[in-house]
Amino acid sequence: LDLSLSPIGDQKKDAASMKVLEILKAQKNGFLSFNYKSEADAISETFGLSKKNFKLSLTKLQNDGAITIGEDGIRLAKS
Repeated sequence: LDLSLSPIGDQKKDAASMKVLEILKAQKNGFLSFNYKSEADAISETFGLSKKNFKLSLTKLQNDGAITIGEDGIRLAKS
């Protein structure tokens, strides 16, 4: 028997993506100095996510056209 209180599969990815997007939108300049290479502790402290889930959410948001990812960090995509 495998029980979990956290969402699974795509629901988990969607919830993590929404969390990242909300925090990014709260920034005046729509930028955060986080990317795939960011430290796990900093990701956990800022987003409350594991590095794995953070990276999955970045990929989803980029594929959805919501953000751009650069060496210096993530930005809201211009719409």
